[in-house]
Amino acid sequence: MRTALVIGTGLVGTSAALALAGRGVHVHLADHDPGSARTAAALGAGTDEAPEGAVDLAVIAVPPAHTAHVLATAMRDGVARGYLDVASVKGGPRRELEALGLDLAAYIGTHPMAGKERSGPLAATADLFEGRPWVLTPTRTPTPRCSTWRWSWSPCAGPSPSSWTPTPTTGPSPSSRTPRS
Repeated sequence: MRTALVIGTGLVGTSAALALAGRGVHVHLADHDPGSARTAAALGAGTDEAPEGAVDLAVIAVPPAHTAHVLATAMRDGVARGYLDVASVKGGPRRELEALGLDLAAYIGTHPMAGKERSGPLAATADLFEGRPWVLTPTRTPTPRCSTWRWSWSPCAGPSPSSWTPTPTTGPSPSSRTPRS
């Protein structure tokens, strides 16, 4: 992976951008608040300039209520060859995307189980995800490219990401930070 677009430059998005930039990925940053993207850029997380073409990976790091809309817009605009989100809920956004008729072969839902008691780009660190569980919720038919970049991304999270399939009947998990359907 050589290029990425991180949409949402709060704690998780900026930390992801810092981790990617630290691995030599050219990262573009976008946020509904341009000041947040500028702050993240000033911290070394990437550039707040729009990419000139499609990037390798778009990371959607917005609040769960906005995940499906932001992801759908990015997919329709063709901003990347692969997409992932980091929202703590999976079933609802995935159902919304399916209802919109989007091809989800280049998308994987993820949830890093990491955070802090502070939010925003100034609380971000490149090592936020190190040694932390990272749950992957792949679609039924991921493309080979999706499978390749999802694993190239996961080292930011530690040695062993785990898979989880959201279903309407999935009950509560022992961890309050486990993605909900």
